[in-house]
Amino acid sequence: MNRLALLVSGLVHPVLIPLLGCWMIVEHSGRRLRMGLPLLDLAGLFTLSFALPLGVVVLLLRMGKIESIHMEKAVDRRIPFVAAATGSVLSAFFLRWRGFGDYLPEWYLGIGFCLALLAALLPLLKASAHMAGIGGLLALSLLIDRQGSMDFGFRIAAILFATSAVAWARAHLDAHNSLELLVGWVCGVSSIALALLR
Repeated sequence: MNRLALLVSGLVHPVLIPLLGCWMIVEHSGRRLRMGLPLLDLAGLFTLSFALPLGVVVLLLRMGKIESIHMEKAVDRRIPFVAAATGSVLSAFFLRWRGFGDYLPEWYLGIGFCLALLAALLPLLKASAHMAGIGGLLALSLLIDRQGSMDFGFRIAAILFATSAVAWARAHLDAHNSLELLVGWVCGVSSIALALLR
């Protein structure tokens, strides 16, 4: 069961959530990803929202500042969360500068707010970034498709199933307790909802 829990945790890893949400927004707006986002924009988003936080974690690991890439200790998460929050906010400004609307800048700004909130909560508890990511995707789906397209119900059901699977996996691996899972989920939902509500 540990292997299954690790697989679930890896498939819905928080570092993948920004780009997954970006893809959902572009698909919802009726444009294909490669047509809606030129290569320069994709490279910028990939660098800021994926490569930057991952690079910071690897650098901290090599410098001996954190014990594991999984960042089991709350103190190990502070700098990576701040770096990821900074990358997401910069992504939002980058998209605004490039002239994008359709929820894309707000999505990245919401992720930045969420990560900053998770970093601020670290002295109190180690809220789950996995659950924050899933919660953010749920809020995104609900807000970008208020009219309810044909695949709306299926998408929501898939996200709710993923939410349950991730909560089980993180609890099974003793990565988080129930409160940390719930707080992470609420942080994700509320941050994205506040950023995207118009």
